[in-house]
Parts: sequence; C-alpha cells; structure tokens
Amino acid sequence: MHNKIANTTPGQVDILADEYLTVNNNALYNGGIKNDRINHNQSEPVMAIVDYSNVPNGTQLPHNQEVLIKGTETLKLASVELDLTSPEIQKKLQRMKDGETLIIGREGDIVVNDLTSKVSRKHLIIKKLGNQYVVKDVSTNGTKIVKSNILF
Repeated sequence: MHNKIANTTPGQVDILADEYLTVNNNALYNGGIKNDRINHNQSEPVMAIVDYSNVPNGTQLPHNQEVLIKGTETLKLASVELDLTSPEIQKKLQRMKDGETLIIGREGDIVVNDLTSKVSRKHLIIKKLGNQYVVKDVSTNGTKIVKSNILF
C-alpha cells in the first residue's frame, strides 16, 4: 500500500515515507518528508492521523478515529481524569515498541477505577508510532483532553 495524502493542490497527492500521516493547516504531512507525486485517482486508501498535540484544553477526541498526541496530556475518560505524565504510565509508554498498543479502561494494560462505570472496559487505545503516540477513543462515553502537560 502506498501512503497517500491529499495536498491543498487539487488533483495531486504526495507519497510519504511513513505509514501514518498527520493533518495540519488543511494539508497532510509527516515531518515534511515528501517523495514523489502521484495521481489522486488511484484506489489505495489514505491512512491519515489528525494532529491533536496542540488542541485547546477541553477538546473532545473523535470517536473511533486515531489522533496524534504528545503523550503528556491529562485526559478525561468519561468522568475520570487520567494524567499521562504519572510515573507508572510514563514507564509503560517509554517501554512501548513501535506499533505496540496499550489498552486503557476498566480492564486492560492501564486500569482506571471508576465506581460509576462510565469508563468503558476498553475505553482508549494508545499506539506508539516512532517517537509519537496515537490514541483512539473506542468508548461509549467519550474522552477529552483536559490539559497538555510538560515533562521536565
């Protein structure tokens, strides 16, 4: 599969070096690595990941869609806040290999205790792609980015 991306120029797309792409300013890119031009009419699917690493606090993650994050955010899973900068979570994130996933929820790799049961058993999936993290909200009650933290 070619990794294609819609450019702002109609009728052209770029082939990118990496499998996953990000979105910013109405154009898709991945670290500015661009190779050849191809025709947009080819039928292979585009795997695009929207960059959520700089969205405002309170932004709702889209349901069932992969988005790029920093890996240092505080997320609100339904009614429970989860700080990704906690030492336990950072250790798990740093040990992840490229392409590996973690499941966060009432059950999974990172267990969230929720007495109200609003957090799904399998609420959020984090995938490591290179040195970046992609999250996918697979819950029924949603996930928000509460704040973007900085690691020292």
